[in-house]
Amino acid sequence: MKTPRFLVAACVSLALAFTFSCSSDSSDDPVPVLSSSSDDGDGSSSSSAVSDHFNPNITYGSLTDSRDQKNYRTIVIGTQTLMAENLNYDVPDNETDVCYLNNASNCETYGRLYNWATAMANSASSSANPSGVQGVCPDGWHLPSDAEWAALITAVGTTPGYKLKATSGWGVGGGSGGSDDFGFSALPGGGRSFDGSFYRVGEISQWWSSTERDSGYAYGWYMDWQDNNKVFGSNAYKAYLKSVRCLQD
Repeated sequence: MKTPRFLVAACVSLALAFTFSCSSDSSDDPVPVLSSSSDDGDGSSSSSAVSDHFNPNITYGSLTDSRDQKNYRTIVIGTQTLMAENLNYDVPDNETDVCYLNNASNCETYGRLYNWATAMANSASSSANPSGVQGVCPDGWHLPSDAEWAALITAVGTTPGYKLKATSGWGVGGGSGGSDDFGFSALPGGGRSFDGSFYRVGEISQWWSSTERDSGYAYGWYMDWQDNNKVFGSNAYKAYLKSVRCLQD
């Protein structure tokens, strides 16, 4: 598996040996493992620990997606205005964006999961800042490039994982999260493998960027409950399904 592209630490400090390995012949996607801590046994996931996860000390802006009238909170970090929650837009006539475990209640909590082509709306890769790729985002918003993600993490400063995580909903049994200093309020929405298996809700957050590595892989960013302080860069199979955060143009 590919070595995660740490922003703030080297690969030798990675403490996720049961999930990732530091070799160089594949992707760094987490091994698909269903999280028993969040599954109620009926195909749904408990959201009681994350039902009110936004930071009450933050003054949020708002965004209404004209396509489906869904409302999102927004925040400003550094020079960027971005969504404070994951996108939950159901692309018409498309089966490559889904709710975790195909349960609608998980979309309400974590947003939808998209493969890279759907997140990009089949646009060409961009590494520019700003990316110029609207992708699946609402009008006036875009899918951030890898460079824009890096700028966001830099603006947060030290221990970005801790500062960007919601204060609850993380870890086995819906344990504690971070400080949510900026109102980013990241929740661990898990993902879906190319083979259709869902993995690690309650434990990991993953987002696409608009920047591809090659024909099979694209760059993304993730947080894991086992390393509370970091945000990691990744090379991910484009066929995997991950979350989307949009930036304002």
